[in-house]
Amino acid sequence: MQPASAGQQVSPEATHHFEPVTARLPVLEGSLVEFLAVRLILDRYAVTEIARDAADYRGPLSELREHVSATLAETEWPPGVEPRAFVVFQLAPLFGLPPDALSRMSPGDWAKVVGAIEAFTGLERRRTFHLAYERRFVAQTLDAIALRAPKRVGRPPSPRFQMICCLDEREESFRRHVEELAPATETFDAAGFFSIPLYYRGAADAHFVPLCPMVVIPRHSSTRRASSASRCITGERPTPTSSRSARWS
Repeated sequence: MQPASAGQQVSPEATHHFEPVTARLPVLEGSLVEFLAVRLILDRYAVTEIARDAADYRGPLSELREHVSATLAETEWPPGVEPRAFVVFQLAPLFGLPPDALSRMSPGDWAKVVGAIEAFTGLERRRTFHLAYERRFVAQTLDAIALRAPKRVGRPPSPRFQMICCLDEREESFRRHVEELAPATETFDAAGFFSIPLYYRGAADAHFVPLCPMVVIPRHSSTRRASSASRCITGERPTPTSSRSARWS
């Protein structure tokens, strides 16, 4: 059972039924490995069909990479004059090269510029963009730490209010945001499922959903039942009854 979200009211008289789900919702041993095997088999069939239709290749898949590389090497490269000139036209403003400067370049200078552009392959561009993204992320993170390091650390003497958040990264960012906007706030983190892994199905739900971390397999289930089936059929909010039953294995 998860903690109530902001603005949500939880009735203490809600009907829940707890029971073992080992037999009803079995998790077969090795099922993840078998699922992966099926995915790999389907990928193999898909690659085989695409290679046959797109490249007219009918050999073993172990040699497909070499075949594709050889085929690409035989294509026309470098491109024509107009595609090359268009790329230079796009990049020249970034380096502060006006059109008159380009018109005064010698054939040797043009060869160097075009050669440098074509040497910067797609793989190298992706690598550069990835490094730039990581550097930007590191700079933003360190800047935020340096900006807030001199501030108060520790528990406020008289907190205006206290708040408990789940300990995953989504609520953690929300928790730190609240602490920054309201320094007189005291926040805590806790496991949102309160160490009770279970499958839960609401009164209007068709299936169970796991209320626990993804690495935990629940052994019990919780079912919310309305006092009147007609209310669920008409779409009205079910009225919880006062009875409660629990059965644990």
